[in-house]
Amino acid sequence: MGEWTTAQVQDRLELAAGVVRQMPGVMPQGYFNAWPVYFHSFADKVGQET
Repeated sequence: MGEWTTAQVQDRLELAAGVVRQMPGVMPQGYFNAWPVYFHSFADKVGQET
């Protein structure tokens, strides 16, 4: 393959995106989140700027 055209690059990128969409999500074995879920109450937000 000599020089690449814009159309060829676009076709390859679309093909690669399709392959990535079909792959399963990657997570290390035994991965979990140890942080507790924290819900902010109104008192927590008083005086805080958003």
